Amino acid sequence: VKRTDIHIMRFLKRNASNRLAGISFYPEDSIRRPLSLLYIPVKDSVKAEKDLHMLIQNDILQTKIPAPHKAQLLFAGSKSYYLYSLPQNTVFSQLSGINDADLNSYAVFYKNLLLIAPEPVSILSYITQVEKAQVIEGNNIYQECISHLAPHSNYMLMANIGEVSLHSESRSRLIPDFFFQHIDFFSHFILSNQFVYKDGVIYPNLTLTYKENKSGAPQ
Repeated sequence: VKRTDIHIMRFLKRNASNRLAGISFYPEDSIRRPLSLLYIPVKDSVKAEKDLHMLIQNDILQTKIPAPHKAQLLFAGSKSYYLYSLPQNTVFSQLSGINDADLNSYAVFYKNLLLIAPEPVSILSYITQVEKAQVIEGNNIYQECISHLAPHSNYMLMANIGEVSLHSESRSRLIPDFFFQHIDFFSHFILSNQFVYKDGVIYPNLTLTYKENKSGAPQ
């Protein structure tokens, strides 16, 4: 697993556009637990897909594991995408901050993005909701939260603390336990946290936005 982690990190260093986002959201039926994925812009999706295919094939040759790593078609609406089963790794856990994430993960190239998730349904649900324009950018609470943040940052985290507290299995370690130790108070807030690096100095910015009404928007 450690060797595979190194190979995937090298792949991301070559192909990613120096930023990524980890998101947790509810599927459309809202009955399931929250879904999670990594959303990584890539410099050249055609080249990145070729590189990922080669990485997977090399892993199969080196480990001599028979190939469930073959790409399969994932159908989302009227379109289909290649779904890649990645060799076992901890990259999703490292980058998302979710400790209990499975070693198995899947990848899809969608537009200029690489989507990585611990299960295919996360990717399918994300693409389906984006295609239907069911996105957080249209949510009033989200707009209120980002209005208090710098337009550019090196790191940003936003979380509906009340919703996150209900699902410990998908909780990111990037959210300090302090908020969950005082959940009766903080469950009414959206946490926004960012770090801006400028001229050798790191500037933190943490804000709490009160939720007047329950929102069904993705975290």
